[in-house]
Amino acid sequence: MKITNVSANAVRLPLLEPLKWASGHMNYADHVLVRIMTDEEIEGIAESIPRPSLYGDTQESICAIINKYIGPRLIGMDPLDIDKIWEQMNTVYWNLTPKGAIDVCLYDIMGKKTGLPCYKLLGGYKNKIALSWMIGLKPLEAMVAEAKIKYAEGFRALKLKGGQDADFDIKMFHTIREAVPEDCILYIDANQGWSYADAIKVITQLEGLAAYCEEPIPAWDDHARMKLAREVRTPIMGDESCYTLPDVIRQLEMDTLGLVNIKVPRTGFTISRKISAVCEAFNKPCLTGTQAESALGAFACLHLAAASKQISLPSENCYYMSVKGNLIKEIPKVENGYMYVPEKPGLGVELDEAAVEEYTIKLL
Repeated sequence: MKITNVSANAVRLPLLEPLKWASGHMNYADHVLVRIMTDEEIEGIAESIPRPSLYGDTQESICAIINKYIGPRLIGMDPLDIDKIWEQMNTVYWNLTPKGAIDVCLYDIMGKKTGLPCYKLLGGYKNKIALSWMIGLKPLEAMVAEAKIKYAEGFRALKLKGGQDADFDIKMFHTIREAVPEDCILYIDANQGWSYADAIKVITQLEGLAAYCEEPIPAWDDHARMKLAREVRTPIMGDESCYTLPDVIRQLEMDTLGLVNIKVPRTGFTISRKISAVCEAFNKPCLTGTQAESALGAFACLHLAAASKQISLPSENCYYMSVKGNLIKEIPKVENGYMYVPEKPGLGVELDEAAVEEYTIKLL
């Protein structure tokens, strides 16, 4: 089997409401649809998600990197030769999200070729995962109302965005903690927004209430991160500090983290599995975090989380519920706070070509 075509096209999916976090906001899901076709007419699909403020990529750069640089190098290669393809991709520096999407496409092809779902190819540990719902920054009353609604819908873990105002974050967390039953896991994500002093203040006042705290201070500040990890009892979760496998190893060796947030859009399946294995070696649990995926991206995250024993915490795989449009005909099956893995080959989804045409946008 040989790769005959690799393409990337920008799409704009409407949201039910804008999403805001400490370091940015989004009004649309401006993503990229990646497709790889083979000479056996087996196609792999994936979603690439730009984050200019984090990884430096945009819709324009992702499409250019895939269509002009990486894609042409893969023509004629066997899509099952994953390491050889990564070797080719890595001749182009960085560009995490284009490479991650291509990797997911390859496993989608592999699953369709073998008749196996991706989660079975990746390890097949479980057929469902517990979910966590993310609540973006908004007025306190709206955050409390959303927490109550999501708990009533069956979610037993809630991620609360913070990082812009330490005093608000403390009040917000206590208020939501009082508003939902004790069996609901709550944690806060500062998106690196607090100073060291504010991080100590917030985490100390939330001790015993917050299950963990995600990226309280800048990822680059190694000295402060090591001090913080020793000053507080609440586990620190790595995200922006864990872009790559070497990043994760470095943070774990410095003992700054209690758990790791794995994001399929930036590490695909191949690198994500390696991160999971490293976390196992350090005895640190993982979850799969959200990049505001549509349903297509959610399925990829689902397959990874279901495949790994180490990804044992409720995962943030459900942002697609806040996206109005979808590129595929299916949406994940969710019941009582759990998401179930499809048993169909590959990702187990089919593109809705009419929707793809509707949401595809032209870039300048």
